[in-house]
Amino acid sequence: MEKSFYTGKGVGVCILDTGIYEHIDFAGRIWAFYDFLSFKRRPYDDNGHGTHVAGIAAGNGNGNEQNTKYRGVAYESTLIIVKLKTSGGASFPTTTQIMLAVDFCIRKSIDMNMPISINLSFGTSNGSHSGTSLLEAYLDYIAGNYRCAVSVGSGNDGAGFGHANGSSYPADAELVIGYPEPALSIDLWKKYWDEIQLRISAPNNDMLEIPDTITNQAKVFTYRYNLDGTDIYITGGGPSPYSPFQEIFIELMGSEYISPGIWKISLEPISVKDGSWDIWLPSGALRNAQTSFIHASPDITLTIPSTAQNVISVGAYDSRTNRTAAFSGRGYTWAFDSIKPDIIAPGVDIISCSNTGGYTSKTGTSMAAPFVTGAAALLMEWGIVRGNDLYMYGDKLKASLIKGAGENVFTTASRAVSENTSKNTKYPNPVTGWGTLCLLDSIP
Repeated sequence: MEKSFYTGKGVGVCILDTGIYEHIDFAGRIWAFYDFLSFKRRPYDDNGHGTHVAGIAAGNGNGNEQNTKYRGVAYESTLIIVKLKTSGGASFPTTTQIMLAVDFCIRKSIDMNMPISINLSFGTSNGSHSGTSLLEAYLDYIAGNYRCAVSVGSGNDGAGFGHANGSSYPADAELVIGYPEPALSIDLWKKYWDEIQLRISAPNNDMLEIPDTITNQAKVFTYRYNLDGTDIYITGGGPSPYSPFQEIFIELMGSEYISPGIWKISLEPISVKDGSWDIWLPSGALRNAQTSFIHASPDITLTIPSTAQNVISVGAYDSRTNRTAAFSGRGYTWAFDSIKPDIIAPGVDIISCSNTGGYTSKTGTSMAAPFVTGAAALLMEWGIVRGNDLYMYGDKLKASLIKGAGENVFTTASRAVSENTSKNTKYPNPVTGWGTLCLLDSIP
């Protein structure tokens, strides 16, 4: 396969993000645009994230004198863009909005009679990380039933100290809350069949004991209390039709700020059959830099929906040093230990299109995912458009990417010290999945 032979022509690349700037790199190729914020039909991007992502997946480099220098992967593909809406300081759109956006892309692909490669470069840490949420079930259905591929970034929480876990009770999770921190959500997940006593201790040693008759019931419950000048709201319930697990959602809110210092969440056994538990904080970008668990775990730091089974979950590495990025969200999934991420791609200092014209550099798994999105589009061009394999989509496409994945990077042995690295010889693993993206070796 010649490097320049496949361009993505005849394949739709769908970017669900902050929109797109009408950059010269996309001229004449934005076939559809939908905005959940203002319902405008003219493309725009008031953030720049979506434009950068689109440039990696599908920019043609025409904005540069050496037009191949910043060229994206599927640079002759057709672009379908959905601008998603976030509100209230959140960085993650609603489940309903994402589902509607994906549905919009699927309908457009049917109208065009064209396979599509969908990119989701965002995620949330709120959820069980088991792949069983409504959104993940929907994405699994889409990826398994239409001529498409869905690529999702694994998130940037691998080194964020925002996850704590254990395999037995009793257990304590100590949490440092920095100043100022106006509000903080704490997402505790356990097996529903384990009955526990929950206690919360504030920095001034005041302690709240939640009645076990509340936390161990199947019905939805709410509980409110004030501790050390901080309002505490606790909600939860039993399993859902989509998940056999139990969530206890704790939200701390101060009149101005949460009381800073060490907070402790204590879990005492009442009747235990399994013993495992996990707690996640919001993504690092949404909380004070000092707010973190004292004894944190970098594992299961994938953001949702990259934990969905049928999507292609993408972590990041630095292509200059050939080392995995310390921030890249790690697997496996909670409870079921599904192999995630599936693959890793370059995600450090990636130059792509800017929403002010020209090009700019960004870092994150948001930048790694569109490399895979573009690669999936080229595989679809090879298989579906050119008639080599009319079934090159879904799990077959993902299997081809995994087959071609390279085992050529160093993985961080410590989440905090990038110099402490070791060659990881076991594949798959929770850091790199099956290895690095290599499209050349993925062609059957």
